[in-house]
Amino acid sequence: MPTRNGTRLAAAVLEREVAAVAGTGEGGRNAELLHAVRAVGRFVAWADLDRTAVEMAFQAAGESAGLPAAECRTTIRSALDWSIRTARTRESA
Repeated sequence: MPTRNGTRLAAAVLEREVAAVAGTGEGGRNAELLHAVRAVGRFVAWADLDRTAVEMAFQAAGESAGLPAAECRTTIRSALDWSIRTARTRESA
């Protein structure tokens, strides 16, 4: 997965969360997408991961799980905006 500052942890978390979304069945897909994006959002806030790359990865995962494209975009944007706005500094995390 693409990283900006290249922390292995950020890339591993992104990979794990994208796989979790892609593997989620009907009935929990949007909730899993929201949870997964929020889990990765701090790494975007810290500039370890590129936001566009994260959005693209989760968009593909959400659609492969069967979510409509527009629903994916809305959930991803909302979750990332929340995560970036509420992320603690790296030193306090």
